[in-house]
Amino acid sequence: MKTLVIIQARSGSKRLPNKINLPLGNKTLLQWAVEGAVKSEFPVVVATSNKFADDSVEKLCKKLGVGCFRGSEENVLLRIVECAKVNNAEIIVRVCGDQPFLDFEVLKRAVKEYNEFKPDLLNTRTIPVLPQGIDVEVVSRQLLEEVLSKTTKEYHLEHVTSYLYENNYTIKNISLLPELFRPELKLTIDTKEDLDFARRIVQKLGEKITTREIISLLENNPEIYKLTNKKGIMLVSAGKEYGVGHISTALELVKELPLELELVIVTDEPNHEFVTKAKTIVKTHVIGFGGILEKLKKFNPEFVLVDMDSRTYDKELIKKLPGEVILFDVLGDVDYNVQMIFNRNPDESKHNYLGSKAIIYTGLKYVSLGIIKKRIIPIEKVDKIFASFGGSDPCGFSEKIHQENITLAVFDESRRAALAGAVAPIDLNNELAEFDLIICSGGTTLLKAMATGVPRIAIPQNEYEAKQIEFLENNGVVVYLRDLGNLNQKIAGLTPKKLNAQVENGLKMIDGEGTKRIAQRILFFLAR
Repeated sequence: MKTLVIIQARSGSKRLPNKINLPLGNKTLLQWAVEGAVKSEFPVVVATSNKFADDSVEKLCKKLGVGCFRGSEENVLLRIVECAKVNNAEIIVRVCGDQPFLDFEVLKRAVKEYNEFKPDLLNTRTIPVLPQGIDVEVVSRQLLEEVLSKTTKEYHLEHVTSYLYENNYTIKNISLLPELFRPELKLTIDTKEDLDFARRIVQKLGEKITTREIISLLENNPEIYKLTNKKGIMLVSAGKEYGVGHISTALELVKELPLELELVIVTDEPNHEFVTKAKTIVKTHVIGFGGILEKLKKFNPEFVLVDMDSRTYDKELIKKLPGEVILFDVLGDVDYNVQMIFNRNPDESKHNYLGSKAIIYTGLKYVSLGIIKKRIIPIEKVDKIFASFGGSDPCGFSEKIHQENITLAVFDESRRAALAGAVAPIDLNNELAEFDLIICSGGTTLLKAMATGVPRIAIPQNEYEAKQIEFLENNGVVVYLRDLGNLNQKIAGLTPKKLNAQVENGLKMIDGEGTKRIAQRILFFLAR
């Protein structure tokens, strides 16, 4: 079956007039799109209107040696079908002429998967997995002819495949290409600002560039992207049941983000030491768990970062939050109806969001820990042991494992006084590297120990932590302590080989660069 790449293009664009003919480097936008499509080695035809204004499109096609079909300006569906029919094409690869950075590898992958899985339509945007602007749809001419016979709605005729999305047709998303997974990046040209951005890319990289090179450029030179000046809030929860780990990770991210961002802490412990500390770092507001939505409305944010304990999430509340919503989660299996999700559960089976169209990043690479000092010296034996069970320690583990040979850190001053030798919390980012073993629960301390490169014994304080610790134990990352009475036995069983295997396996999961990585993804998303 003949496969044809059809580039849909006309000069009568409204937001950015005549955009396909505007210069980008030494070429027009349309020329960029045509040359990118030609690299796929499929035949290419530009389908434009029969209006006088698009004579320039036909002239460019002749110059570049590709076909040009001219048809109805308004009935784009008819134009695409007739273009395919005239060129005897049975499979249509549809792209738009305002995508200068088309990736020929994506075109080829899309056609391959369409032929392999045989959906009614294959695309690259139902689930965002690629930068916006290297988008492709693959569909049969026969199916589009069928649609043409079924609908007369102006919207369906203008938007070629919209009828398929609105009815019960089989639609498949292109499979993940990990090296191109940057769906928050916008590379399509809709506005003058988009074009200026594309010109800055070309100025840096020249005119023979790949999507991989663009991604690398932007990640290493984020100033090329116009950073957002939107006003937002970061919503976190803390307290006796939920600990204060969310405040810790939120503060690291707030410090990294060059945004007008205020912290809103939902807590039943407004005078906790960590709440007080937050107020010295960022503009902080403290509210209770009741009537959260009404309390947030007064901030009038353009975006909200939500990093509450997942057990407190109310799906309906999140739906009603103002502005664009970026969610930090561990539970999965819920369509939260947000724009972006970071799921830091190490178990990939928990990363499902029921067909959500949010941009989703998953795994421990997306944990905000700040800059972590790594332990460099291999562990030969366990001499120095550190233990901490979070800001609240609701299960009272501190009292239960209090031993002379363990440096025990406790947040609450009165509890410290009752535990002889207990110390105030240490700087986990810099001082954990001095220890040979960490004893903790399943929260932030565990993750920081993994990123530091210090072995750990973990005791869960809730059902979620138990599942996470069990998963990590099965992957050789941690020792799961199910019975506190077995602590000394577990410590004695940790040979140098086991200790250093834990270190190696943990560092494969979490590299300590998560704060920078998350901040970058958020900035690029908000700047779109």
